Amino acid sequence: MEQHSSSAQRSPQPSPQSIHLGTRGTTDDRCSAIEFARLVWAVSAAARDAGLLVPGFKDAPLGSARHLRRRSGFVPVVVLPVRGRCLSGVQDDIVAGVLAVNRDSPLTAVKAFVAATGARHGVLLHAQASLVA
Repeated sequence: MEQHSSSAQRSPQPSPQSIHLGTRGTTDDRCSAIEFARLVWAVSAAARDAGLLVPGFKDAPLGSARHLRRRSGFVPVVVLPVRGRCLSGVQDDIVAGVLAVNRDSPLTAVKAFVAATGARHGVLLHAQASLVA
């Protein structure tokens, strides 16, 4: 009977810097559940490093629009459609969600987060216009 070491089979947890945050501009790359989780993990790590509040993220039911759920005493939740969308679009919505939740945070922290995620100007306008509740 062979014994396997469980530590030999596990791969190390990747650092936020080693996770690819999605390809910009391609519409052929559709976001899977695993890619959504990796995007959330990487963007959340960048937000934590910048000292920002990290919201929860949830895939929206089919046909639902993205929105921000705020309940007193709970962490805000960003609900966004994932299935069938390109990686860059999902990434932009995740970044916009973090920015919307942290709209009253110090500007230096927001700038550090934007620099770390490579957010584009359109994402910033998008966060201000559509997710701020």
